[in-house]
Amino acid sequence: MSYQYAADLQVAMFQALSNDPALTHIPLFDAPSVGTVPQTYMAIGAETVLGGSSKNSAGAEHKVSLSVVTQAQGFHGAKQIAADAERVLAGMPGDAVGAGTIATVNFERARARHGGPDNGRRIDLTFRVFIDG
Repeated sequence: MSYQYAADLQVAMFQALSNDPALTHIPLFDAPSVGTVPQTYMAIGAETVLGGSSKNSAGAEHKVSLSVVTQAQGFHGAKQIAADAERVLAGMPGDAVGAGTIATVNFERARARHGGPDNGRRIDLTFRVFIDG
């Protein structure tokens, strides 16, 4: 098992999502926003890492969450953003992360729900990212 790719994976995800033309207008955070919160934003969230090493490499499976949060009244816009984010992350295999390489990015699940007392919307997506060392 290796946790050595976690920080580089976060940077790679942040760059890929931030640089995609369909998502450049959506603020992206890796920590809760301080001050005024944008009406719609994405946030890289929790991560669980499982061992995936072999005799010859120090690989790992990263389960990473990404949230789309909006104050919009409906889910439609948030679902479009989530679909664009999934497309971007699915295109990451082959990308370098430190000394490793992203082998696969698999969509695992999504949960769409009301975001709280302000009646916003939130979609939490989980991806399984396999990294070969």
